[in-house]
Amino acid sequence: MKAWYLIYTKPRQETLADANLQRQAFETYLPLYTRVAKRRGAWKETLEPLFPRYLFLRLDPNHQSVAPIRSTFGVTALVTFGHRLTSVPGPVIETLRRNEDAHRRGPQSPPRHDFHAGDSVAVTAGPFAGLQGIFQTSCGDERVAILIDVIGRATRVVLPGSSVALA
Repeated sequence: MKAWYLIYTKPRQETLADANLQRQAFETYLPLYTRVAKRRGAWKETLEPLFPRYLFLRLDPNHQSVAPIRSTFGVTALVTFGHRLTSVPGPVIETLRRNEDAHRRGPQSPPRHDFHAGDSVAVTAGPFAGLQGIFQTSCGDERVAILIDVIGRATRVVLPGSSVALA
């Protein structure tokens, strides 16, 4: 039965790995977000991977070989726990896809937040909208790192500060 799995890519080669896997007729999903940053005195928008160095791949490991995936240019490895491939529940992928377009909306002003380590926060926008987490730290002027429960364990996720509020 087909399921979604995680692929670990080489640094900054997510789109290359995605394109190469699609050329081999694999179904992939690379969630992106619009990053607004000041460059040379002007605000610029760029599309960045939501999960740096990761993308999702849908396949049936009982009927499709994973050997071509491992040798695909841009791919480092399939993510495993022990010797088992890490599957991602379909509803997680659906939620990411559904919220991705809303997350890409127009230019934003730099977010302002007043969180402290350990604060309980809620994600208000983007692919993780509706989830609760624990604030860890600020990542520059625009982003914050929080811990949320993803694929059954606490995972550090970096999000735009404007998409997080105190819970």
